[in-house]
Amino acid sequence: MPANPDPGDFPLHFDLIPGELSARVWQHQITSIPCWSYTSDGLSAHGQRELILTVRVDQGEGPTDFPKEPLRVFVEVLRLAKAGRPVGSGDITELGGSGLLGHRGIVYTATRERFADVEFPDGLTAILLRDEEIEAATAFGITRVLGRLGQAYSHYPWPPWADRTRPGLPMARLLEDSILVQLTRIHAPGMTACLERDRIVLRLTEESGAQLLKQLAEFPVSSPPVLLTELEPTADGCFVWKPGQSDAKAITAPNATGSRLSGCFLALAPGQTEDEGLVVEDGLMMSLRDLSWRAIRDGLKSMSPVEVRPSNSGFGFALEWLARDYANPVDGLTYRSEAGWRAYEPEAGPDKEEGGPTDLNQIVLLTPEHDIAQRLRIDELADYVQVIKSTVIEFFAEQPRGAGAELMLQFEIEPSAWNASVKMASRPGVADATLQRLHDELCQLPSPSVTGGPVVFQMLFAIWGGHTNSGAGQAH
Repeated sequence: MPANPDPGDFPLHFDLIPGELSARVWQHQITSIPCWSYTSDGLSAHGQRELILTVRVDQGEGPTDFPKEPLRVFVEVLRLAKAGRPVGSGDITELGGSGLLGHRGIVYTATRERFADVEFPDGLTAILLRDEEIEAATAFGITRVLGRLGQAYSHYPWPPWADRTRPGLPMARLLEDSILVQLTRIHAPGMTACLERDRIVLRLTEESGAQLLKQLAEFPVSSPPVLLTELEPTADGCFVWKPGQSDAKAITAPNATGSRLSGCFLALAPGQTEDEGLVVEDGLMMSLRDLSWRAIRDGLKSMSPVEVRPSNSGFGFALEWLARDYANPVDGLTYRSEAGWRAYEPEAGPDKEEGGPTDLNQIVLLTPEHDIAQRLRIDELADYVQVIKSTVIEFFAEQPRGAGAELMLQFEIEPSAWNASVKMASRPGVADATLQRLHDELCQLPSPSVTGGPVVFQMLFAIWGGHTNSGAGQAH
């Protein structure tokens, strides 16, 4: 770090443990809010994901007046990692003494936001919480508390910065009045529960499923504990709750429809006469007949998907597994994601005509979400996807109807390129001449500008009703 830094010197570099651990301090803005972000470099060599911690610039502070205290967080986390205790998403560190910047503890979550002026690999975001907030996070999980912060700041899913001037959120009544006070609670990293249209979806990775199964074995089969869940990445909103609140409320992303609302917990209640899901506080509850509960337990043991339809009213339930490996039908390669692959289903809209001639069924991101957010504007990507969708729908509307087929399109947007490169695969096989004409049209579409690396994604269409039989695809 320069002896007397000025704004032009950012990012500033610090050798915390020479040759082993360093950090950089960045100056940037988040929705016009001036901030400093501290990023680690060296934790990953010890099995610990790198960290980013962001602090809001207070009124009257200059660019180089950033506090040095956050840098010691990286040193402490390195010590824990060396001792075999790395921190992960959902973990909490309580701070002794005077705490850190007026806060009593730190919670860690998967990085949800990327900043254009900050370079940071896939890692964890460290968020500072005050006294009662840490107590509530320890009791009920971090999603409940962070969601309340998001509501207070009108920032979805929650503000990533530490505000040294804010008062702590009042949590005393929450710690007394919540239904969760009366129930046993457990947490498995990577476990999410989301209300999607008319069903509650519990998503697990292989690792989180194994941890969940191990913890459930410690409890009576008839009395499973409440599952404290993390924010579902595909959700466009998150339930929030305060004592005294009688109706369900949620914070949502800008321009969101609220069709996928993440719950802060999932309560499973076997031994009931009907299968019925409902919203409770800021979480989800599924009443289950014994037969349905047995099917869910069997699904956990065998890592198999499970579907439970509601008996009458209320929501249904689904257990879904996130595969780490994705076999790409376009290029024949296998992609691995430790957090599991999620398929993004498009919202139903006025131009979606079930059964044909063309429906968009899935979008698969082959570039990690955090890299996408750093390389281009998300709204521009969404607009580009919509243009592609409209182009494909209009193209096949003008073609003679044929046998049902699946069409897989892969787009790769490179920095400084005006148009994306397009690859295709179809099953059982759309005519080559037809695909070539579509390919030529798609290649002419202007793509968003990207920086720092390519952005690759796929779109899966059902043509003339789609094709359900398995078999090799025809690449183009």
